[in-house]
Amino acid sequence: MKKLLSPWMALITLVLMIAIRIADPSFVESVRLRYFDQLITSKGTTVSEQIHVVNIDDAYLRQKGQFPFPRGEYATLVADLYSHGAGLVVFNIYMPERDRFGQDNRFSQLMTEVPVVLPQTATTDNIKNTYPPFRPGVSVIGGENAGVNYGNIEPNIKEYNNSAAGIGIVNTLPEIDGVTRRVPMVVQANGNLYPSISLETLRVAAGDPSFQVKVNDGAIDAVRIPKFGKIQTDELGRIWVDGSRKPIEHSAANLPKTFNGGIVIVGLTAKGLNNPVATSAGAVYPHYLQAAVLDTVTSGTVISRPWWSDFAELSFMVVAVILSIYLTRFKHGYIFAIGLGFLAYWSGFQLFVRSAYLLDAVFPILT
Repeated sequence: MKKLLSPWMALITLVLMIAIRIADPSFVESVRLRYFDQLITSKGTTVSEQIHVVNIDDAYLRQKGQFPFPRGEYATLVADLYSHGAGLVVFNIYMPERDRFGQDNRFSQLMTEVPVVLPQTATTDNIKNTYPPFRPGVSVIGGENAGVNYGNIEPNIKEYNNSAAGIGIVNTLPEIDGVTRRVPMVVQANGNLYPSISLETLRVAAGDPSFQVKVNDGAIDAVRIPKFGKIQTDELGRIWVDGSRKPIEHSAANLPKTFNGGIVIVGLTAKGLNNPVATSAGAVYPHYLQAAVLDTVTSGTVISRPWWSDFAELSFMVVAVILSIYLTRFKHGYIFAIGLGFLAYWSGFQLFVRSAYLLDAVFPILT
């Protein structure tokens, strides 16, 4: 027992814990990510002032009948949104096949009259498109061989591809535990970079014809909309989503008097029509995730895990353990060791509150 409680055994344990942290097995990463969830959601809920979602819900289906509707109904809905003061409409329904009711022309014609942003999807399937997918202008510094790589892009039908004001990728990139915490702002396919639907929405809202990407040594450093500003990303072009931010919600069956020029995202919430996405704030519908991304970026929130975070966490572990070994030689020294654990938690919380930095306190406390 004396050997087990010796300082040398403590140092051996420290070396073992450092090795585990450097290897970073899946269970360690999962615990760290759950701690980050707790940090992000600890701020409470903030309702957006400029991002709205309009839900095609059960009440709207009772008005219009069986889904899918003729796409002329989509045109009517989008026109109604603009008549109620929408600044920009994001219509989050993917349409790679023609309308069985033959009303594609009505929706296509409307999109030549008012701006609409549509989704498209990236895929690893080996497909051959008969026409190129939508891609706005892009300026890349450092080469386009970067970001999350897909094999191809599956576009909407050609009429929509040509008439929409913008079209963006809606793919998510879940973490190891299946939860979506970071969303790519750009993805790569066939050697080209394509914007996410959130980045594309910002581009259209800003009136810019193109977006910019900065690449360093094969890793994405940032993306930029010239009239909006730089958006800092990780090496894969992802940003952390602030799950505490919520959009203003409406039913398509009961539109508000005015949207006050806000961005309006239309999505499906009626039973059986859509699958929620797991996020740090719980399961949400895909267009709610897009709303959170937009509100994260437009509010100036830049949640990040700094490049120096691993080094800082390991350094704290080493210093805290060595101090603990020394202090516990004295009477009541365990109080100081416990205090170091509280310091780790308090410091991690303060760094997030003040600078939106995500640093892990759980593994250093465990060590």
